[in-house]
Amino acid sequence: MRRLLLVLAVLLAVVANISWAQETPHILSTSPTQNELNVPVNTNISVTFDKDMDEATINDSTFVVNARSTGLHEGTITYNNGTRTATLDPINDFDVGEVVTVVLTRDIQSSQGVPLDSSYSWSFTIRVNDGSGIFGSHSTYPVGDRPFSVFAADLDGDGDLDLATANWGSFALPDSTVSVLLNNGDGTFAPDSVYAVDPVPLGVFAADLDGDGDLDLTTTNGEPSCNVSVLLNNGDGTFAPHSSYEAGTGGHTLIAADLDDDGDLDLAVEQYIMGKVSVLLNNGDGTFAPYSDYPVGGYSYALFAADLNGDGYLDLAVGNVYFDSVSVLLNKGDGTFRPHSAYPVGDFVNSVFAADLDGDGDLDLVAGKSEVDSVSVLLNNGDGTFPLLSDYAVGDRPTSIFAADLDGDGDLDLVTANQTSSNVSVLLNQEPFIRGDVAPPGASDGSVTMADGLMILGYYYGETGLDCMDAGDVDDNGDVTMGDGLQALGYYYGDPGTAPEPPFPYCGIDPTLDDDLDCVSHTFCMDGRAAAPKPASVEGAFNKLVLQQAVVEDGIMRVPVLIWLSLKMCLAVLFWLIMMLLS
Repeated sequence: MRRLLLVLAVLLAVVANISWAQETPHILSTSPTQNELNVPVNTNISVTFDKDMDEATINDSTFVVNARSTGLHEGTITYNNGTRTATLDPINDFDVGEVVTVVLTRDIQSSQGVPLDSSYSWSFTIRVNDGSGIFGSHSTYPVGDRPFSVFAADLDGDGDLDLATANWGSFALPDSTVSVLLNNGDGTFAPDSVYAVDPVPLGVFAADLDGDGDLDLTTTNGEPSCNVSVLLNNGDGTFAPHSSYEAGTGGHTLIAADLDDDGDLDLAVEQYIMGKVSVLLNNGDGTFAPYSDYPVGGYSYALFAADLNGDGYLDLAVGNVYFDSVSVLLNKGDGTFRPHSAYPVGDFVNSVFAADLDGDGDLDLVAGKSEVDSVSVLLNNGDGTFPLLSDYAVGDRPTSIFAADLDGDGDLDLVTANQTSSNVSVLLNQEPFIRGDVAPPGASDGSVTMADGLMILGYYYGETGLDCMDAGDVDDNGDVTMGDGLQALGYYYGDPGTAPEPPFPYCGIDPTLDDDLDCVSHTFCMDGRAAAPKPASVEGAFNKLVLQQAVVEDGIMRVPVLIWLSLKMCLAVLFWLIMMLLS
């Protein structure tokens, strides 16, 4: 009996040891982090695991880095056994401002031979060099007839960005070409080289489709073609004759992204007329399997791929023109997609973009609406759902939208191209605050107290500083004065007529634009999200800079004059005594 128990104990220990040894490895952290901004061009990329890993399985085919403009980046991969961290040191630097996507495939294994339970991907954005933001006069370069779209990428591998245009001509006389303009190295371009594609090319995209390290071209072609054309790069910025792949009814927009997380780039195309998205999975060599269709509503026009629910797979966001909505297709992890969720945003959605607009680590959506001259911002709930919607006016007939850190303050701003008004609209991302709430310094506490009034008076008398000048401008007249401090104190002592101007009593953005005040750090609104109720769309809110400005209205004191003057005198004396005691 004792021997039997001993044998059972040994067997249990062996089973337990096997169970432990075969635990699935997981990713603990990455660097750069998901959606990180302002990453240096010479950054290394690292990933830390929770198990000891088999170094031989972490290589260029399982640790894949693709950049939006410069394509595939290979490099030296090292593995630190002590920290369980794999690091890729890219051979070439990234280009400024480009989005980089990293894919870790399922072929990566632990030291016990257990693979990752699923592949994993994340993206980050490379820092933009300092610039004046002022542009010289434009230069013109001939291309084919009626170019419909343009893409900038390093097509000849010489380190500068070249251009490719899709030239659709007209429906009566389709051009059916792509023009490639190689950069001379100084921002000027050689005459275009023309490559035939299928009729009516509307969208063009550059990506390394065959995994050979150079960037290929693909176009989406409207009627009568209703397909995509693929031109593989010869390695020097010239291209082999195109191959064609059916894609439903064709559309205006296509993207290349690793939708099934196998290390190569697949294609997704919106079908305008049928209201569907076609997905073509890469066979691994730049050829593509037959397309799969996913309904999204009707008259889909815009398309964007991003990890919207944070599970490491690329999802799809689609703008539906006449259904006045944005559809979200969440990836199942294998390049197939769950049924779409539609989010109403208003008339004629013809552009869509995904970016972390509120700085909380997940990707939000912004949709351009050309018929109502506005954009809609949909903030992510963290799980790929979008309950918060805000609209912002822009110029006439916005046809394209993009998110980038335009003012260099570390958050993402928005820019739209406006067809009818022939200009662009810039919407700068605004820091939320509560008017009158300035204490404690660098944080605030979500309420207007005696400390806030005294701190504002202290600023007026030159004794203290303010992290958020906008919050100190209690009457919203564009200046921080003694009256602002006294108004805050009046409200604290129970006079409702002295309530601060909006945003108050909840977090919001400054409704006025033509003052010189700024809010550098007001962390209650950014970090204390559960501490107080707030209206929809607080972080990730925007003021429009280029096309119009709001009118500043002076705040009005509603306390009777004699009482107000007496209160000002008493509080001024009180403040002077406090300052004397502190000194």
